[in-house]
Amino acid sequence: GLLGAFIWALHSLLLRTQVHKAAPILLNSFRCAIASIFFWIMLPFGASLDAYSSVTALEWLLLTGSVLLIIGIGDTLHMISIREIGVSRSMGLTGIHPLTTMLFERILLGTPFSEGFILGCLLVVVGIALLSSRGQAAEGVGGGRLTYGIVLALVAAMCWGLGTVILKPAILHLTPVQANSIRMPLVALVLYLSYRWSGQQRGQLRQLRQLGGRTLVVMGSVGILGMGFGSLCF
Repeated sequence: GLLGAFIWALHSLLLRTQVHKAAPILLNSFRCAIASIFFWIMLPFGASLDAYSSVTALEWLLLTGSVLLIIGIGDTLHMISIREIGVSRSMGLTGIHPLTTMLFERILLGTPFSEGFILGCLLVVVGIALLSSRGQAAEGVGGGRLTYGIVLALVAAMCWGLGTVILKPAILHLTPVQANSIRMPLVALVLYLSYRWSGQQRGQLRQLRQLGGRTLVVMGSVGILGMGFGSLCF
């Protein structure tokens, strides 16, 4: 869990250097496509592929819903938020997702929580807020952009919380590699089609051509690092 958190922190810093170079939804689709290749390569080294036949229709539905909430919507909003208000503020706000996860787990699964667990979640959020406050003054953000970025970050935290809760029963019969071999290509396709249908397709080829080799390498590394190893740890 701690290794996954470290990987995602580094992942967010790398994203910060690239989110202004193209539409976040397009960049998100690209990194998920790279992560898909990573998990497909790992498939032969995992459990038997027969496990896919054990997944029920409800589990497929929950798996699809979780990937759309966590990666499709949540991560895209997080990337836009980073672009609007900076990585420090965005990470501080989206860092409340342990609380949103706990809330949805209580509502949907009826999971009881001990006082120590609740206190731990609160300490995580407070710690993230304190760490993220460093360096904010250097990021000049106007009032409108600040409000917009804050709202996006909070919605992302809600999506991450709900998506995490429904992911738990969705991967009952699958290993992490098998689950992600389905999740990553699915969200890459959905994001790409959403980008095309959003009316931005006219500038799509121009944006792709403008993405230099450095950007593609960084985003590919982000896909393998964050969506690959990070998701595997998670």
